[in-house]
Amino acid sequence: MSTTKKSKRRPAKRIGVEEGANYEQRRQIILLEAARAFNEKGVQNTSLDDVAARLNVTKPALYHYVSSKDEIILLCLTQALEDNHRLLAKVDCLPGSGMDKLRYVFERWPKSVVIDFGRSIVLFDLRVLSDESRQQHWTNQRLLLRGIEAIIQEGIDDGSIRVCNPAVMTLSLIGLFNSPAHWYREDGPLSIEQITTELINLVERGMINEAVTDTSC
Repeated sequence: MSTTKKSKRRPAKRIGVEEGANYEQRRQIILLEAARAFNEKGVQNTSLDDVAARLNVTKPALYHYVSSKDEIILLCLTQALEDNHRLLAKVDCLPGSGMDKLRYVFERWPKSVVIDFGRSIVLFDLRVLSDESRQQHWTNQRLLLRGIEAIIQEGIDDGSIRVCNPAVMTLSLIGLFNSPAHWYREDGPLSIEQITTELINLVERGMINEAVTDTSC
């Protein structure tokens, strides 16, 4: 008599139990795994079922921590932006010129966009968000843009940065320093630190006010 061998399925586990996590920490585990899934497969191609499968839990288990896929996407984006806002907050306490402060920000920017949450700002298709969530995200992002524009304006005022349009320059810099999110790989020929140095050198050659830095005359 033939027998059919049943495939073994791992039992579902409670999120974060192994780590002894509390509610907020378990929620963070969900967001991190969701960000990884979204970055790998694309937001549109990833369902809550996919996220649940990666965590080895049922889809209903996720609803103890988040209300919808829309909320997960917004929370991932918000966390990444909050990290950037904290970076800008540190700049307010730093001495030096506007160019010094701008350099401080963008020396740290590429590393932030090649990690799970940071990459989400670059790779997520915001069209999947609800109108309300998209508006909330853009409001948060505009605050970040205004902060960088203020640093550039400070540099223009103190003479360390060439005269330019701060809004245009901000968008250009973010586009440039966000680009590693698309192509950087840990096993690639250059480290993220080496890539950052190349980008910083490129920008400084175009932005530094040579009339201020040149002391030869």
